[in-house]
Order: sequence, then structure tokens, then C-alpha cells
Amino acid sequence: MTPEQIQKCNEIIEYYGVNAQLEQLVEECSELILAIQKYKRNGMKNTSDIVEEMGDTAIIIEQLKKGIYCENRIIKSIDYKLNRQLERIKEESKSFNEF
Repeated sequence: MTPEQIQKCNEIIEYYGVNAQLEQLVEECSELILAIQKYKRNGMKNTSDIVEEMGDTAIIIEQLKKGIYCENRIIKSIDYKLNRQLERIKEESKSFNEF
């Protein structure tokens, strides 16, 4: 997100508060799930609903990073999970090469 977008997210979380935005995140996540299911059901032809719901979800997540003071922990978690997945891929690749 741009610095201007982050500032707007900060203003929104300050106004609505953490609890309201946690509820909003649940709603946005379920809308994203539905958009993905619709995309798959319709032959994976139109991503506009997925893009819109990803944007909505990203906005709420950005708000909550400030609201629950967890940005540094998220960064560490993301780093850990990306490295873990790359290790899994490396192990899977070794398995495929053995056959």
C-alpha cells in the first residue's frame, strides 16, 4: 500500500475500533472465499470479483496491523512461512527427481 493509503487505513481503524474491524474482516474473508468459488465454478474466466474482495480484505488487514500493534510480528511470521514453504518445495522437487 502507498503511504497515503496506509494513513487512510489508520484513520479508519481509529474511528471504528478493533472489534468492529475484526467483524468486518470476517465478512470480507467470507466474501473473498465466495468470489474464489464463483471464479472456479464459472470456468476461471473473470477475476474482477476476486480482485475486489482481495482489495477489501487487504484494507482491513492493514487497518488491524495498526489496531492490534502486530506489524513486526506479522513480518516475522510471513518470513518464517515463506522460508518454510520454499523448503517444502525443495524437498518435493527432490522426491520428483528420484523417480
